[in-house]
Amino acid sequence: MGYVERAHDIIENPASKENLQEEKEEINELYRQFFSEKISRVELSTQLSSVEERTPESKIELPWIGPLYGLLRKIGIPQEKVKEVVVEEKEHYISAQTEGIQINGVCLMFTQDHVTGTKYVQPFLLFNIPEGLSDQETRNKLKRFFLAPEDPSPDDLAKIP
Repeated sequence: MGYVERAHDIIENPASKENLQEEKEEINELYRQFFSEKISRVELSTQLSSVEERTPESKIELPWIGPLYGLLRKIGIPQEKVKEVVVEEKEHYISAQTEGIQINGVCLMFTQDHVTGTKYVQPFLLFNIPEGLSDQETRNKLKRFFLAPEDPSPDDLAKIP
């Protein structure tokens, strides 16, 4: 099954928006703890893996950022919104390359607000936290990565205390 078909299948039965919010908040809290020096890079990496594996049925992983625009357009996202999303993710991608952060692809999480019926797509880059660096060097690189877009998203800002 191709990405577009899988996306349409997930859109028919997406995860609840509340589940995505809980997962995003857990992830953001882990980053805040790391930036506040309450947990180490190793603890951050281990705990992130545990959280991110919880809802695989509502996610699509693309091997790289290239197909993101086409997929979002093919599933009906308005062109202006797609451009906005792709520009932000591209700014993160360029920052990752500059910072030596290995990008493993793009993940799209599909959710639905079960009260209003509104469906959402949340893209984010998949990356490895750099190894061989001190925790402080890692904090500096990740901070520049999260704040790379000209207008960082509320989700990016929520990761940094």
